[in-house]
Amino acid sequence: MASYGIKKMNWSRTPSAYQSMVSWREKRKAFQEKYEAKMENAVSALQTAWNDVGYNIGEIAANRALARIQQEAKAKQEKALAELAAEQSRINPPKQSSFSYSDSVTMSGGTTIDLAANRITHSDGTVVDLKTGLKVNVTV
Repeated sequence: MASYGIKKMNWSRTPSAYQSMVSWREKRKAFQEKYEAKMENAVSALQTAWNDVGYNIGEIAANRALARIQQEAKAKQEKALAELAAEQSRINPPKQSSFSYSDSVTMSGGTTIDLAANRITHSDGTVVDLKTGLKVNVTV
């Protein structure tokens, strides 16, 4: 029989309870620091996203308000221009005329103008039709 000698198993010795506890604490501390760093990054990213959303919502609201104000100003301007055009095209009755009060007026020389009957009656009694310009025979 050949002697092969004693083989080594290369077993390491097991750490003591204290060493195991210290090693566990260090691993736990490293894991906790890594976890807190990841959570801080996630919270920072969410906070940035939330701030961006708030800014963008404000930007959208401001743009819509500006567009609405511009539309209202344009509508008011168009309305004012339409009113101005209507006012300029309107014929104003003369304010100093006697016809602004009634359809019939007697002039200082005795001539009477009756717009309702379309007649002019001169002081001598002659009646003229305003439409045709002809004398009208009226028996009084």
